[in-house]
Amino acid sequence: MLDSHRKSIDYCTYCPKLCRFSCPVAHAESRETVTPTEKMKLLHLARSGAASMDEDAADVMYRCAACMTCRAFCKHRIAPPEAIVAARGIALRRGAAPDAVVKYVAEFEKHRNPFGEALSAKMEETGVAHRVGRNARIAYFPGCNTLYYFPGVVRAVEKTMIAAGVDFAVHGGAGAPMCCGIPAYYAGARESFAEIAEKNAAALKKYDTVIVTCPECLVALKQKYAEIRARVVPEVVHFTAFALDLLEKGKVWLKPPLREKVFYHDPCHLAKHLGVVAQPRALLDRLVSPESIVEFSWNRDKGLCCGGGGLLPVAAPETAARIAKRRLAELRETDAATLVTACPQCEHTFASADPELIVRDVAALLADQLDETHAV
Repeated sequence: MLDSHRKSIDYCTYCPKLCRFSCPVAHAESRETVTPTEKMKLLHLARSGAASMDEDAADVMYRCAACMTCRAFCKHRIAPPEAIVAARGIALRRGAAPDAVVKYVAEFEKHRNPFGEALSAKMEETGVAHRVGRNARIAYFPGCNTLYYFPGVVRAVEKTMIAAGVDFAVHGGAGAPMCCGIPAYYAGARESFAEIAEKNAAALKKYDTVIVTCPECLVALKQKYAEIRARVVPEVVHFTAFALDLLEKGKVWLKPPLREKVFYHDPCHLAKHLGVVAQPRALLDRLVSPESIVEFSWNRDKGLCCGGGGLLPVAAPETAARIAKRRLAELRETDAATLVTACPQCEHTFASADPELIVRDVAALLADQLDETHAV
Protein backbone atom coordinates (compact mmCIF):
# COMPACT_ATOMS: atom_id res chain seq x y z
CA MET A 1 0.00 0.00 0.00
CA LEU A 2 2.86 2.40 0.67
CA ASP A 3 4.36 1.83 -2.79
CA SER A 4 1.55 3.85 -4.39
CA HIS A 5 2.70 6.80 -2.27
CA ARG A 6 6.40 6.38 -3.08
CA LYS A 7 6.86 9.81 -4.68
CA SER A 8 5.25 11.61 -1.74
CA ILE A 9 7.26 9.65 0.81
CA ASP A 10 10.55 10.22 -1.02
CA TYR A 11 9.95 13.94 -1.53
CA CYS A 12 9.05 14.49 2.11
CA THR A 13 11.90 12.34 3.42
CA TYR A 14 14.53 14.54 1.79
CA CYS A 15 12.76 17.86 2.29
CA PRO A 16 14.19 20.37 4.81
CA LYS A 17 10.89 20.46 6.74
CA LEU A 18 9.38 23.39 4.86
CA CYS A 19 5.89 22.60 6.21
CA ARG A 20 6.98 21.90 9.79
CA PHE A 21 5.63 25.18 11.18
CA SER A 22 2.17 24.59 9.68
CA CYS A 23 1.28 21.31 11.43
CA PRO A 24 -1.32 21.80 14.19
CA VAL A 25 -0.43 18.49 15.84
CA ALA A 26 3.28 19.38 16.02
CA HIS A 27 2.40 22.73 17.59
CA ALA A 28 0.06 21.12 20.11
CA GLU A 29 2.50 18.40 21.16
CA SER A 30 5.76 20.36 20.74
CA ARG A 31 7.76 17.43 19.36
CA GLU A 32 9.45 16.69 16.06
CA THR A 33 8.22 13.11 15.83
CA VAL A 34 4.72 14.12 14.79
CA THR A 35 5.66 16.68 12.12
CA PRO A 36 4.62 15.74 8.57
CA THR A 37 8.27 15.29 7.54
CA GLU A 38 9.08 12.90 10.38
CA LYS A 39 5.93 10.89 9.73
CA MET A 40 6.92 10.50 6.09
CA LYS A 41 10.50 9.60 7.05
CA LEU A 42 9.08 6.85 9.24
CA LEU A 43 7.10 5.56 6.27
CA HIS A 44 10.26 5.69 4.17
CA LEU A 45 11.96 3.43 6.73
CA ALA A 46 8.93 1.14 6.78
CA ARG A 47 8.98 0.81 2.99
CA SER A 48 12.68 -0.07 3.04
CA GLY A 49 12.22 -2.62 5.82
CA ALA A 50 14.32 -0.63 8.29
CA ALA A 51 11.31 -0.05 10.56
CA SER A 52 8.05 -1.83 11.22
CA MET A 53 4.53 -0.55 11.63
CA ASP A 54 4.39 -1.47 15.31
CA GLU A 55 2.29 0.18 18.03
CA ASP A 56 4.70 3.07 18.50
CA ALA A 57 4.82 3.83 14.79
CA ALA A 58 1.05 3.46 14.50
CA ASP A 59 0.51 5.91 17.34
CA VAL A 60 2.47 8.52 15.37
CA MET A 61 0.42 7.87 12.22
CA TYR A 62 -2.86 8.49 14.05
CA ARG A 63 -1.63 11.87 15.27
CA CYS A 64 -2.69 13.69 12.13
CA ALA A 65 -5.82 15.81 11.64
CA ALA A 66 -5.73 15.37 7.84
CA CYS A 67 -6.07 19.14 7.60
CA MET A 68 -3.80 19.47 4.53
CA THR A 69 -2.11 22.64 5.81
CA CYS A 70 1.18 20.87 5.08
CA ARG A 71 0.21 20.61 1.41
CA ALA A 72 -0.80 24.29 1.33
CA PHE A 73 2.80 25.26 2.11
CA CYS A 74 4.44 22.58 -0.05
CA LYS A 75 6.03 23.69 -3.32
CA HIS A 76 5.34 20.25 -4.82
CA ARG A 77 1.78 20.00 -3.41
CA ILE A 78 2.54 16.75 -1.62
CA ALA A 79 -0.35 15.47 0.54
CA PRO A 80 1.16 13.51 3.48
CA PRO A 81 -2.27 12.57 4.95
CA GLU A 82 -2.92 10.29 1.98
CA ALA A 83 0.17 8.18 2.71
CA ILE A 84 -0.53 8.38 6.44
CA VAL A 85 -4.03 6.94 5.95
CA ALA A 86 -2.51 4.07 3.96
CA ALA A 87 -0.14 3.41 6.88
CA ARG A 88 -3.11 3.40 9.25
CA GLY A 89 -4.65 0.63 7.19
CA ILE A 90 -1.50 -1.45 7.63
CA ALA A 91 -1.45 -0.78 11.37
CA LEU A 92 -5.11 -1.69 11.77
CA ARG A 93 -4.72 -5.00 9.93
CA ARG A 94 -1.64 -5.88 12.00
CA GLY A 95 -3.39 -5.12 15.27
CA ALA A 96 -1.04 -2.23 16.02
CA ALA A 97 -3.61 0.61 15.92
CA PRO A 98 -4.39 2.43 19.20
CA ASP A 99 -7.01 0.69 21.35
CA ALA A 100 -9.37 3.64 21.06
CA VAL A 101 -9.30 3.37 17.27
CA VAL A 102 -9.83 -0.41 17.31
CA LYS A 103 -12.91 0.00 19.53
CA TYR A 104 -14.16 2.83 17.37
CA VAL A 105 -13.87 0.73 14.20
CA ALA A 106 -15.67 -2.20 15.84
CA GLU A 107 -18.63 0.01 16.76
CA PHE A 108 -18.59 1.69 13.38
CA GLU A 109 -18.69 -1.60 11.50
CA LYS A 110 -21.53 -2.82 13.71
CA HIS A 111 -23.76 0.17 12.95
CA ARG A 112 -22.21 1.62 9.76
CA ASN A 113 -21.88 4.97 11.52
CA PRO A 114 -19.99 6.35 14.57
CA PHE A 115 -23.10 6.92 16.70
CA GLY A 116 -24.89 3.58 16.63
CA GLU A 117 -28.63 3.12 16.72
CA ALA A 118 -29.11 6.62 18.14
CA LEU A 119 -28.58 8.06 14.67
CA SER A 120 -31.92 6.72 13.41
CA ALA A 121 -33.69 8.49 16.27
CA LYS A 122 -31.87 11.69 15.33
CA MET A 123 -33.28 11.47 11.82
CA GLU A 124 -36.77 11.39 13.31
CA GLU A 125 -35.87 14.33 15.57
CA THR A 126 -35.03 16.54 12.59
CA GLY A 127 -38.61 16.35 11.31
CA VAL A 128 -37.47 15.55 7.75
CA ALA A 129 -37.82 11.77 7.91
CA HIS A 130 -40.86 12.03 5.60
CA ARG A 131 -38.48 13.19 2.86
CA VAL A 132 -36.29 10.08 3.01
CA GLY A 133 -36.44 8.29 -0.33
CA ARG A 134 -38.73 10.96 -1.80
CA ASN A 135 -39.00 11.08 -5.59
CA ALA A 136 -37.13 14.30 -6.40
CA ARG A 137 -34.28 15.52 -8.59
CA ILE A 138 -32.31 16.93 -5.65
CA ALA A 139 -31.17 15.04 -2.56
CA TYR A 140 -29.79 16.36 0.71
CA PHE A 141 -27.10 14.19 2.31
CA PRO A 142 -27.01 15.38 5.96
CA GLY A 143 -24.19 13.11 7.14
CA CYS A 144 -23.85 11.56 10.57
CA ASN A 145 -22.21 14.52 12.34
CA THR A 146 -24.89 16.97 11.24
CA LEU A 147 -27.68 14.56 12.16
CA TYR A 148 -26.30 13.64 15.55
CA TYR A 149 -24.98 16.95 16.83
CA PHE A 150 -26.93 19.57 14.90
CA PRO A 151 -30.40 18.44 13.78
CA GLY A 152 -31.24 22.15 13.74
CA VAL A 153 -28.97 22.55 10.72
CA VAL A 154 -31.00 19.89 8.90
CA ARG A 155 -34.19 21.82 9.70
CA ALA A 156 -32.46 25.01 8.53
CA VAL A 157 -31.70 23.43 5.16
CA GLU A 158 -35.32 22.33 4.82
CA LYS A 159 -36.56 25.80 5.73
CA THR A 160 -34.39 27.37 3.04
CA MET A 161 -35.40 24.85 0.40
CA ILE A 162 -39.10 25.32 1.16
CA ALA A 163 -38.71 29.12 1.03
CA ALA A 164 -37.10 28.74 -2.41
CA GLY A 165 -39.80 26.37 -3.63
CA VAL A 166 -37.28 23.57 -4.16
CA ASP A 167 -38.52 20.02 -3.79
CA PHE A 168 -35.92 17.64 -2.42
CA ALA A 169 -35.35 14.23 -0.89
CA VAL A 170 -33.27 13.32 2.14
CA HIS A 171 -30.73 10.53 1.81
CA GLY A 172 -31.08 7.58 4.18
CA GLY A 173 -33.36 4.66 4.93
CA ALA A 174 -34.02 1.50 2.93
CA GLY A 175 -30.56 0.17 3.73
CA ALA A 176 -28.73 3.34 2.67
CA PRO A 177 -26.12 4.33 5.27
CA MET A 178 -26.64 7.69 6.97
CA CYS A 179 -22.85 8.13 7.11
CA CYS A 180 -20.57 8.81 4.14
CA GLY A 181 -17.97 6.41 5.59
CA ILE A 182 -15.17 8.94 6.00
CA PRO A 183 -14.60 7.91 9.65
CA ALA A 184 -13.79 4.38 8.44
CA TYR A 185 -11.50 5.82 5.77
CA TYR A 186 -9.50 7.82 8.30
CA ALA A 187 -9.38 4.87 10.68
CA GLY A 188 -7.73 2.79 7.96
CA ALA A 189 -10.71 0.43 7.63
CA ARG A 190 -10.68 0.51 3.84
CA GLU A 191 -13.07 -2.44 3.35
CA SER A 192 -15.73 -0.88 5.57
CA PHE A 193 -15.33 2.42 3.78
CA ALA A 194 -15.65 0.74 0.38
CA GLU A 195 -18.82 -1.08 1.44
CA ILE A 196 -20.52 2.13 2.55
CA ALA A 197 -19.28 4.02 -0.51
CA GLU A 198 -20.78 1.47 -2.88
CA LYS A 199 -24.14 1.50 -1.10
CA ASN A 200 -24.32 5.28 -1.03
CA ALA A 201 -23.21 5.67 -4.65
CA ALA A 202 -25.93 3.23 -5.74
CA ALA A 203 -28.60 5.00 -3.69
CA LEU A 204 -27.66 8.47 -4.95
CA LYS A 205 -27.46 7.72 -8.66
CA LYS A 206 -31.17 8.46 -9.21
CA TYR A 207 -30.69 12.15 -8.37
CA ASP A 208 -29.34 15.01 -10.49
CA THR A 209 -27.83 16.98 -7.61
CA VAL A 210 -26.71 16.06 -4.10
CA ILE A 211 -26.20 18.82 -1.55
CA VAL A 212 -24.25 18.37 1.68
CA THR A 213 -23.61 20.49 4.76
CA CYS A 214 -20.59 18.48 5.94
CA PRO A 215 -17.29 19.14 4.11
CA GLU A 216 -15.97 15.69 5.09
CA CYS A 217 -18.98 14.15 3.34
CA LEU A 218 -18.26 16.38 0.36
CA VAL A 219 -14.68 15.11 0.17
CA ALA A 220 -15.87 11.52 0.49
CA LEU A 221 -18.55 11.80 -2.21
CA LYS A 222 -16.49 13.88 -4.66
CA GLN A 223 -13.01 12.41 -4.19
CA LYS A 224 -12.62 9.36 -1.99
CA TYR A 225 -15.44 7.36 -3.57
CA ALA A 226 -13.90 7.83 -7.02
CA GLU A 227 -10.57 6.53 -5.74
CA ILE A 228 -12.19 3.15 -5.07
CA ARG A 229 -14.34 3.29 -8.24
CA ALA A 230 -17.60 4.02 -6.44
CA ARG A 231 -18.12 7.29 -8.27
CA VAL A 232 -21.19 9.35 -7.40
CA VAL A 233 -22.88 10.23 -10.70
CA PRO A 234 -24.90 13.32 -9.64
CA GLU A 235 -23.34 16.73 -9.14
CA VAL A 236 -22.30 17.07 -5.49
CA VAL A 237 -22.18 20.57 -3.99
CA HIS A 238 -21.80 22.12 -0.57
CA PHE A 239 -24.94 23.80 0.73
CA THR A 240 -23.28 27.22 0.84
CA ALA A 241 -22.75 27.11 -2.94
CA PHE A 242 -26.29 25.89 -3.54
CA ALA A 243 -27.81 28.53 -1.25
CA LEU A 244 -25.74 31.31 -2.81
CA ASP A 245 -27.11 30.32 -6.21
CA LEU A 246 -30.66 30.51 -4.84
CA LEU A 247 -29.99 34.03 -3.60
CA GLU A 248 -28.41 35.18 -6.86
CA LYS A 249 -31.40 33.84 -8.83
CA GLY A 250 -33.86 35.62 -6.53
CA LYS A 251 -35.34 32.41 -5.21
CA VAL A 252 -35.09 33.56 -1.58
CA TRP A 253 -35.01 36.95 0.13
CA LEU A 254 -33.22 38.07 3.26
CA LYS A 255 -33.79 40.38 6.18
CA PRO A 256 -31.34 43.28 6.65
CA PRO A 257 -27.85 41.93 7.44
CA LEU A 258 -26.76 41.43 11.03
CA ARG A 259 -24.31 43.90 12.52
CA GLU A 260 -22.87 41.79 15.33
CA LYS A 261 -19.16 40.98 14.97
CA VAL A 262 -18.45 37.41 13.85
CA PHE A 263 -15.32 35.42 13.08
CA TYR A 264 -15.38 33.10 10.07
CA HIS A 265 -13.45 29.82 10.24
CA ASP A 266 -12.55 27.91 7.07
CA PRO A 267 -13.23 24.17 7.44
CA CYS A 268 -10.12 22.28 6.34
CA HIS A 269 -11.98 19.78 4.17
CA LEU A 270 -13.79 22.59 2.39
CA ALA A 271 -10.95 25.09 1.93
CA LYS A 272 -7.82 22.93 1.75
CA HIS A 273 -9.08 19.62 0.37
CA LEU A 274 -11.47 21.16 -2.19
CA GLY A 275 -10.45 24.80 -2.52
CA VAL A 276 -13.94 26.08 -1.70
CA VAL A 277 -13.40 29.46 -0.02
CA ALA A 278 -15.37 32.00 -2.06
CA GLN A 279 -18.94 30.71 -1.78
CA PRO A 280 -19.18 30.55 2.04
CA ARG A 281 -17.78 34.08 2.27
CA ALA A 282 -20.10 35.42 -0.43
CA LEU A 283 -23.06 33.91 1.40
CA LEU A 284 -21.90 35.25 4.76
CA ASP A 285 -21.51 38.71 3.21
CA ARG A 286 -25.26 38.64 2.50
CA LEU A 287 -26.13 37.64 6.07
CA VAL A 288 -23.78 39.87 8.08
CA SER A 289 -22.60 43.40 7.34
CA PRO A 290 -19.15 42.98 5.73
CA GLU A 291 -17.56 45.39 8.22
CA SER A 292 -18.70 43.08 11.03
CA ILE A 293 -17.01 39.97 9.60
CA VAL A 294 -13.54 39.25 10.96
CA GLU A 295 -11.06 36.83 9.40
CA PHE A 296 -8.50 34.79 11.30
CA SER A 297 -4.97 35.82 10.37
CA TRP A 298 -4.44 32.31 8.99
CA ASN A 299 -7.34 31.65 6.64
CA ARG A 300 -8.55 30.12 3.38
CA ASP A 301 -6.19 27.36 2.17
CA LYS A 302 -3.71 28.24 4.90
CA GLY A 303 -6.19 28.41 7.76
CA LEU A 304 -5.46 26.71 11.06
CA CYS A 305 -7.28 23.47 11.84
CA CYS A 306 -9.96 23.11 14.54
CA GLY A 307 -8.44 19.76 15.56
CA GLY A 308 -11.57 17.75 14.82
CA GLY A 309 -10.57 16.03 11.57
CA GLY A 310 -8.78 12.86 10.57
CA LEU A 311 -10.13 10.91 13.59
CA LEU A 312 -7.72 12.86 15.80
CA PRO A 313 -10.32 13.35 18.60
CA VAL A 314 -10.57 9.55 18.86
CA ALA A 315 -6.86 8.73 18.73
CA ALA A 316 -5.51 11.76 20.60
CA PRO A 317 -8.33 13.73 22.25
CA GLU A 318 -6.07 15.93 24.37
CA THR A 319 -4.10 16.98 21.30
CA ALA A 320 -7.31 17.75 19.43
CA ALA A 321 -8.55 19.91 22.30
CA ARG A 322 -5.27 21.87 22.43
CA ILE A 323 -5.48 22.56 18.71
CA ALA A 324 -9.00 23.95 19.07
CA LYS A 325 -7.99 26.22 21.94
CA ARG A 326 -5.01 27.50 19.98
CA ARG A 327 -7.29 28.39 17.08
CA LEU A 328 -9.67 30.25 19.39
CA ALA A 329 -6.90 32.27 21.06
CA GLU A 330 -7.02 34.91 18.33
CA LEU A 331 -10.78 35.27 18.61
CA ARG A 332 -10.55 35.80 22.38
CA GLU A 333 -8.35 38.84 21.79
CA THR A 334 -11.37 40.62 20.25
CA ASP A 335 -14.89 41.44 21.40
CA ALA A 336 -16.45 38.96 18.96
CA ALA A 337 -18.77 36.49 20.67
CA THR A 338 -19.76 34.43 17.64
CA LEU A 339 -17.79 32.04 15.46
CA VAL A 340 -19.31 31.06 12.12
CA THR A 341 -18.22 28.06 10.09
CA ALA A 342 -19.60 25.69 7.47
CA CYS A 343 -18.81 22.31 9.02
CA PRO A 344 -20.55 20.32 11.79
CA GLN A 345 -17.28 18.79 12.99
CA CYS A 346 -15.71 22.24 13.37
CA GLU A 347 -18.83 23.52 15.12
CA HIS A 348 -18.84 20.61 17.58
CA THR A 349 -15.10 20.85 18.22
CA PHE A 350 -15.13 24.57 18.95
CA ALA A 351 -18.27 24.37 21.08
CA SER A 352 -16.64 21.63 23.14
CA ALA A 353 -13.46 23.65 23.56
CA ASP A 354 -15.33 26.76 24.77
CA PRO A 355 -18.95 26.14 25.90
CA GLU A 356 -19.48 29.90 26.35
CA LEU A 357 -18.66 30.65 22.72
CA ILE A 358 -21.55 30.97 20.27
CA VAL A 359 -20.76 28.79 17.25
CA ARG A 360 -23.09 28.89 14.24
CA ASP A 361 -23.27 27.07 10.94
CA VAL A 362 -23.76 29.33 7.93
CA ALA A 363 -26.83 27.25 7.00
CA ALA A 364 -28.48 27.96 10.35
CA LEU A 365 -27.61 31.65 10.08
CA LEU A 366 -29.18 31.76 6.63
CA ALA A 367 -32.41 30.17 7.85
CA ASP A 368 -32.67 32.79 10.62
CA GLN A 369 -32.17 35.60 8.12
CA LEU A 370 -34.78 34.47 5.59
CA ASP A 371 -37.46 37.02 4.87
CA GLU A 372 -40.39 34.62 4.65
CA THR A 373 -42.82 37.34 3.57
CA HIS A 374 -41.34 36.82 0.09
CA ALA A 375 -41.39 33.00 0.21
CA VAL A 376 -42.19 31.26 -3.06
